[in-house]
Amino acid sequence: MNMREREKALEDVKRDGLNLEFISDELKNDREIVLAAVKQNPEALRCADISLQDDPEFTANK
Repeated sequence: MNMREREKALEDVKRDGLNLEFISDELKNDREIVLAAVKQNPEALRCADISLQDDPEFTANK
């Protein structure tokens, strides 16, 4: 993954957290991107990597 792809994904999830569904699996495990998505729309957590779905940092934003 390159930085441009990551930056675009971050912009996309800040605009609509559910865009997390459409980014690469690698980025679905990126804490910063997932946190931005969940802050924008708590329902985005369902699209995050399974390893982050029970993480208190994310579930506190639900």
